[in-house]
Amino acid sequence: MPRKRLTLKDKQKKKQQTSFVGRTEQLTAFQENLNLSAESDAFINIFNIYGQGGVGKTTLLRKYEDSCGRKDVLTAYTDEGVKDVVDFMASVASELDKKGHPLKKFNERYKVYRQKKQELEADPKAPEGLAAFMGSSIVKGSAFALKATPGISPFVDMVDTDGLAKHAGDWASFVAKKIGNKDEVQLVLEPIEVLTPIWLEGLVDIAEDQRVCLLIDTYEMVSTFLDEWLYKVIDNRYADFDANILLTIAGRHPLDENRWSAYAEFCAAFPVNPFTEEEANTFLDQRKITAEPVRAAIKKLSGHVPVLMATLAKASPDKVEDLDDVSHLAVDRFLKWIEDPNKRAAALYGAVPQELNIDVLKQVLPEDTAAEAFDWLQSMPFVQKRAKQWAYHPVVREQMLKYLRLRSMEKWAELQQKLYAYYQAKQSALNIKQQEQYKNENWRQYALRMLYHGFCGQPEAYLPTALNAFVAALDEKRSFALEVARTLRDAEVDTEVASKRQWGEAMENALEEYNNDEYSKLAHLMKRMLDTAHLEEGQQAMAYAWQANCLRLSGEYERAIELFSNSIELKGDYEWAIAMRGETYRRNGQYKDALKDFEKALELAPDDSWSLTKIGVVLLSEMDNYNGALSFFDRAIELNPEYIVALVNRGFTYLELGKKEKALLDFDRAIELDPQEVFAFLFRGETYRQLGNYEEALSDFNRVIELDPEVDWVFAERGEIYLEMDAVKEAKLSFQEASRIDHKDDWPHYMLYLCSLKLDEESEYHLNQAIALSQESLEKDENDHRVRFNLALYQLVKGSYDAAQKVVGEAIEKGANHNDLNSFLEGLQFFLKLFPDTKLVQQMLVWVEEKKSSLAD
Repeated sequence: MPRKRLTLKDKQKKKQQTSFVGRTEQLTAFQENLNLSAESDAFINIFNIYGQGGVGKTTLLRKYEDSCGRKDVLTAYTDEGVKDVVDFMASVASELDKKGHPLKKFNERYKVYRQKKQELEADPKAPEGLAAFMGSSIVKGSAFALKATPGISPFVDMVDTDGLAKHAGDWASFVAKKIGNKDEVQLVLEPIEVLTPIWLEGLVDIAEDQRVCLLIDTYEMVSTFLDEWLYKVIDNRYADFDANILLTIAGRHPLDENRWSAYAEFCAAFPVNPFTEEEANTFLDQRKITAEPVRAAIKKLSGHVPVLMATLAKASPDKVEDLDDVSHLAVDRFLKWIEDPNKRAAALYGAVPQELNIDVLKQVLPEDTAAEAFDWLQSMPFVQKRAKQWAYHPVVREQMLKYLRLRSMEKWAELQQKLYAYYQAKQSALNIKQQEQYKNENWRQYALRMLYHGFCGQPEAYLPTALNAFVAALDEKRSFALEVARTLRDAEVDTEVASKRQWGEAMENALEEYNNDEYSKLAHLMKRMLDTAHLEEGQQAMAYAWQANCLRLSGEYERAIELFSNSIELKGDYEWAIAMRGETYRRNGQYKDALKDFEKALELAPDDSWSLTKIGVVLLSEMDNYNGALSFFDRAIELNPEYIVALVNRGFTYLELGKKEKALLDFDRAIELDPQEVFAFLFRGETYRQLGNYEEALSDFNRVIELDPEVDWVFAERGEIYLEMDAVKEAKLSFQEASRIDHKDDWPHYMLYLCSLKLDEESEYHLNQAIALSQESLEKDENDHRVRFNLALYQLVKGSYDAAQKVVGEAIEKGANHNDLNSFLEGLQFFLKLFPDTKLVQQMLVWVEEKKSSLAD
């Protein structure tokens, strides 16, 4: 019978397995867990191993993978090679495909996604910034906010927490026209939401017959985009997560307790530390290193860190000479123990590039030695095959780079320049037009390599180029700007200038906070860059605009307007800055200035649905020009029939004009386009309420609460419907919930007062609270007409007609408009629905109607 073929790689793997040292607790716990049923209360679904670099987390993760193989558990390994959530899913699917378990539905949809995305990015007619838009969080979600409280007629007010949202309508329209197929449009615009359930369905199908283990390495590099999504996956936010699926996560830090605490009893966290003295001795025994001076030197130089011990042991020295002169760098001694000068050069110079392959090695080594050097480096314990490339272990690479810099700064600069020129030539060979560059992944990757090696070679001279590159990327593709930041951070660390400047780290922190709706760091960063005088004129305009945008989002409107103006002065056709200044004017109550900027932006971009809709919002909410607002909403929808913002605004305008059937058509269409669009449900519910269709109204309000359970006024709206239905106890519960969410809001207390009146309960407490809270709010903002009219209503129902009339007069004198008066009238009418014989309220209703007529004249 012929023997089973044994490859040299098999022998190497076998030797590595038998020479594994320590980590008994971590390995035993994992292996014992594999023997348990997923139904067992003792079964652990999440293994989290963490510790400093070089302690063997990857090796332990691979041991887990081997253990899974012996138990017929299917595995998929990923590391920092994945760039985003979709890439992670695709990487897992690829690993499973190689093992004969394809995720067929996911693979089909992912293929379509990749094809359509590439087609769109390659289209010369694609709107500027399209690549950054596709798959981003601005496609849906927080598109609107309400500038009102229940009982006071609200209007829609768009909120773009991200400056990119300004162009969302144009981008979505382009994608819709280009692709056509509705499902494919959604796939391209919302890949995570579309692909995750399909990916998970395939994974769960496999897990029904065979346990699956996902192994995620270098988690500290991917957790920024993966952690929240991964938690949602196991929390059944997309689809049911099968308990027969294991997650094994390795990184430098433990999982965030605040996020993962709900699953703490199904999670095992194991720290991985440097070898103990006993483990270090066992490690050296296995490698047959017996000379005590050599053993002592290896342990001293390595600090018992496994990867450094393995690196030193690989040289298999017989003796150590001049121990008193041993450098604190383990690689220094390793290099001295390597007798072959070609291998020594390969080990040292091979650390300079960030990726390792024969082509790259040809730039730093004699060309005829590169292939042999690469083969030798692959056999070294400090060179690892990552998901998408070979690379040095970061702990060893750090020491190699430090040693090279200490040895010869001239050689360091020479190698960096060669690598810069290599990537520059590859980028130039792409022959991509300037307007297409950011869309091309290869162009971006070469740009990052050039940034890294350019800065490493000449930090002082290259810094202006790096700063300009960051600002340009920020304005064009924010996800790429984050990659620029991290590349500059790495370059600063590797050149040991990070402690002096920390530009890269500051950029990274600023962008991560911006993505979490914290804007101060990015504003400060833009100012710091402008102060350096390194930015070119175009980038200065961008930096002023981004600093201004951060201040706008923080509510510092006056300063934001000033900075937007600085930007526009430098770049007069900067349409985004002009539009954002208009939005800032609007939020600052400078409506005429806002209209001028929106109109100017529209001149520069005539097909911009965003500016058209903004003009409509100003005409609707601030100038009572309903017909004018409708004309702009119509134009926006004509340009982009799927622009939800315009649809909901137009629907609300119809509602205000009493055209409820037309309003319903727009809200229905918005919900059809996005079944999670909160404000379409909200206003459709309000429309049903006005039509007297209370059950439909309650259904829509309940859907709003399901989508966003922490919005107080939605509970209050629902409570009002219950009151109109005479379901007072249910109404009371809704108002209590509204008050719990925002205890500073006066309106729920007023409504609780009305409930108490209906139930013949003690009621003065809630009315007095409503009055006190409204007075407190007016002390903070005397121009808040909504609250002033609320106070008038509260004083009226308390029996103080003259005081209420005085407050209404003050509101009118201070500039209250038609909308404000209408809202007050609705409050009076609602009270009379519940208590129709209240003379003072009837009298006030007549007086306000007369006042409204006189104001109109």
